[in-house]
Amino acid sequence: MKKVSLFIISLFIFLNAQESYRFVILGDRTGSAQDGVFPKIIDQTLKLTPSPLFYTNVGDQIQGYSKDTAELSEQWKEFDSEMKTITEKYKYYPIYGNHDITYDNVEPYHNKKRGPSYYSYDIGPDRFIVLDNSRFNNPAKIDKAQLAFLKKTLNESKKVRNLFCFYHKPMFDATPREPIMDDLHKLFKEGGVDYVINGHYHRYNHGIRDNIHYVTIGSSGGRSDGKKKDGSIHHYAVVDVSAKEVNIKPITIDGDTMNINWVVDSSKVAYWKVMCGLTINPIELTWKDSLLNSGVFKFNFKNDLSYDVTLNIEWQPNETYTDKQYQLSALNGTMLVKKDSTGSISFDFKTVSGQILTGPLAKVTAFHKNDTITFLRRPLIQKTIGVDRTAKPVIIDGEHNEEIWVKAAMRVQNTFGGLNRVVDYDSTWTALSYDDKNLYVAFKCYDPSPDSIVKPENGPEKDSIKDEDLIRFFISSFDDTAHYKIIYLSPSGSLIDAIAPYYEDDYDYKWNGVDESKVLTKSNMWQGEFKVSWKSLGFKKPTPFYINCKRPSFRFPKRKGKVFLQLPSDMMHGTDAKTFIIK
Repeated sequence: MKKVSLFIISLFIFLNAQESYRFVILGDRTGSAQDGVFPKIIDQTLKLTPSPLFYTNVGDQIQGYSKDTAELSEQWKEFDSEMKTITEKYKYYPIYGNHDITYDNVEPYHNKKRGPSYYSYDIGPDRFIVLDNSRFNNPAKIDKAQLAFLKKTLNESKKVRNLFCFYHKPMFDATPREPIMDDLHKLFKEGGVDYVINGHYHRYNHGIRDNIHYVTIGSSGGRSDGKKKDGSIHHYAVVDVSAKEVNIKPITIDGDTMNINWVVDSSKVAYWKVMCGLTINPIELTWKDSLLNSGVFKFNFKNDLSYDVTLNIEWQPNETYTDKQYQLSALNGTMLVKKDSTGSISFDFKTVSGQILTGPLAKVTAFHKNDTITFLRRPLIQKTIGVDRTAKPVIIDGEHNEEIWVKAAMRVQNTFGGLNRVVDYDSTWTALSYDDKNLYVAFKCYDPSPDSIVKPENGPEKDSIKDEDLIRFFISSFDDTAHYKIIYLSPSGSLIDAIAPYYEDDYDYKWNGVDESKVLTKSNMWQGEFKVSWKSLGFKKPTPFYINCKRPSFRFPKRKGKVFLQLPSDMMHGTDAKTFIIK
């Protein structure tokens, strides 16, 4: 009788543990990972009282972005080593992000080594659904097999107490009140999903849409702005589940315990609407025929809110060298934009240097009710450049002996200066030419210390460039609003040519558009040439197009990714610098 009683007591304790339990959600570990942060957060979670029943995450466990399975294996070994103190004691349910499964061709390797990327599991009366949108541009898109799995699992989950759904990329950037992809949301609503947990954006947010809690967990090791107020500080989350409630508590790296409403949808909805209503007219410049040295920076606003918004524009001279590059009619301006109306603020400008390479930075502040929302924005500048036809095909040898390069329209330039300024490490010369078959591109990347140029010893690689100096080109047609071509070249001669969708790094490496390329290292620079056929670019004949060029330097991290030629539309990769702060 005593044994039976002990069994009943033990069974009661086990069942009660499943009815009420705690679990930990880890945020993104990678994406400009910061040393020591993830291990520190792991140590924090191991000191929790009471202890969690299990652990999960929101994706991006390794750095990824490699097709080399040996390299990926080493990255997973490093991750497993850091997680060992957890996985030896607790069950771990992983979610996979774009850093974990970057390319379709590594998915079989991943599934063999790590297990399926989408699945479900039950904890007591609750069900957890894990999806994989790691390689999809559209965060609401999943493949047919996964969609069938989701529909079947939702149909079988009508009687569960709490229904959680985890996947990496949220369907929105700032708030669930944005116009999100409603097809997947509709499935969640009809299927009775209670909580949708995501990551990817490295900042916390919580919002409710149709009684579904959408929660974005920030970074547990990847880049972080360190701002507690807008959720961009390193953190993880503890979730306590009982018969009465689900209590989500984000915990910051400095130990502060927040609640699920730490950074909520309502504080960001105005940000989203104001930001979407903000458009900045581009300034078009003709390079070859004339230099436009005066014009207007015009900010157009539309207020979709149900109340008035006061807007203030303040130019940032320390950031943009306004005193050196521009003379502006005013350094700030304020206006009231009535509800359901539009407005604009204009600033006349004159250039000091004779040309414009980048737009000055403007701080745009929206005052609404008790919130103040601040954006940092640059006006987009489009230049129209006339490109000369070459009389005979360019020989792709890395040298610039052809007559066409001597008289090319594009000359030495620098982000912070004008034409023909004193050459330093970031001065860049780029030129274009063409004939009936090909587009030709030549470049010189000046460097006073060519022996210090970062390049691997193993020579050139195809569709892979490690952390080395490089130059990037982005090419798009006027009418293609979905994709653009990328071409990267490095001092080692490594080449990446691929097709990319706008706003995503989900590259299609099957496009081998560069027919020939050659890179040489000289005494004070590294330089090269390449050619791309008009057919490869999607044109039947020589056609006007958008092009942008960037030259990062891994030796000088502060200048990494600076834009040196800014020629395309605002949809081109890297032309629009924008951040936001919520006070």
